[in-house]
Amino acid sequence: MPASADLSSDVETLKSDLAQIRDDLKVLASNAVESGKDKAEAAKDVAKDKYNDALDSVETFVKDKPVTSLGIAFAAGLLASLYLKKR
Repeated sequence: MPASADLSSDVETLKSDLAQIRDDLKVLASNAVESGKDKAEAAKDVAKDKYNDALDSVETFVKDKPVTSLGIAFAAGLLASLYLKKR
């Protein structure tokens, strides 16, 4: 019977080890999710800052050169209408 007791002990040890591995994997997965959220938040902030900078640049250009801005808008609209008409 000693072999049976050793086998039983080994099975219990294996169960305990597997439970510990499962718990460790949960922690690792949770950490990976948090890291991904942090990176996504940082990327969102960078994109928002670049968008705001571009918007400020356009606003400044339009204020400084309103006639040029109007000409550019007219030309872009004309090109878009010609392109869409050909389709």
